[in-house]
Amino acid sequence: MREPHLNDLYALLKRVRVRWTLTRVVRASARAAGVVGAALLVVLLADSLFKPADLPLLGLAAAGLASALAWTGWALWPLRYRPSDRQVARFVEERCPELEDRLVSATEVAERSPDSVFRELMLADAAARARDVDIDRVVAGRDLRRSIARGAVLAGALVVLLAVGFQPVSRILRLAWLYALPNTMMLEVEPGDAALMAGQPLRIQARLRGGIGAPGRTMPRLTVWSPRGERTIEMRPSDRGFVAEFPAVTESFAYRVTAGGVASAEYVVRALVAPRVEGGAQALHALVDFVFVHVLVRLAVFVH
Repeated sequence: MREPHLNDLYALLKRVRVRWTLTRVVRASARAAGVVGAALLVVLLADSLFKPADLPLLGLAAAGLASALAWTGWALWPLRYRPSDRQVARFVEERCPELEDRLVSATEVAERSPDSVFRELMLADAAARARDVDIDRVVAGRDLRRSIARGAVLAGALVVLLAVGFQPVSRILRLAWLYALPNTMMLEVEPGDAALMAGQPLRIQARLRGGIGAPGRTMPRLTVWSPRGERTIEMRPSDRGFVAEFPAVTESFAYRVTAGGVASAEYVVRALVAPRVEGGAQALHALVDFVFVHVLVRLAVFVH
C-alpha cells in the first residue's frame, strides 16, 4: 500500500503529466496540420498559376509531401516517450522555483531509498508543498485552451483547403497511381490492327482502364513507326477517351499508345493499293510495293 505522503505527491505529478502531455500533443498536432496545409497550398498555387505538366506536378507534390512528413515526424517524435515522475517533478520546479528541488529529491528518495526517518520527513515536506501547488502555474489552462483552439483552426483550414483543391488533389493521386502501379491499368486501343485502302482516313482511339481514373494534363502519346521513320503524336481528349486522327493514310505503319508507365500492344496498319487491271506489270509492281512496305513495318516493330 502506498504511503499517504506519496499519494499527495504522485497525485500532483499525475495531474501535471496529463495536462502537460495534452498540451504537447495539441501543439505538435497543430504544427503538423499547419505544415501540411502550407505544403498543400504551395502545390495548389503552383498548379493554378503555372499549370505544369504531370511529371513536374508530381515531383512538386512528392517534395511537398516529403517535407510535410519530415516536419510532422520531427514535431511528433518527442511524444513517443511518457515523461517520468522525475521529469515531471523537474518541470514543476522550473515553474515554481520556491520548491527548491523538494519534489525532485522526494521523487528520487521514493524510488531508491529504504524506509527511514529521513525518508519519511522528506516525503512529508514534499507532500505538504505539493498540496499548495497551483497547477495553473505549471500548465496554464488558458494556454491549453488556446492551443486547442489554434489546432482546431488549422485543422479546419486544412479541411477547407482539401475541399477547395479536390480536383487537383485527385488528379495528383491519379497520376501517382498511373506511374507507381502501371500494372493495375491497361490501355484499350481501337481499331488495333487494321487494313484500309491507301488514301482513306483513320481514327485511333484509346481508353485507360483500371486504377482510379485517367491521367491529368499530359495526354497519352501515339508513337508511329513507318518506312519514313519514327514520330510521336499527342492524342487529344474525346467523349470516349483519347483520339488521334489521320486524314489520309498513304503508307503502312506500326503504332503503340503510351500513357505514363502504361503501354499498349504494338499494332500494324496496312495501307492497301488496288492493282490496276489494265496491265499485269502494274499489278505485280503494286504487289511488290505492298510486300516491301509490310517487311519494313515488321522490322520496325521488331527493333522497337
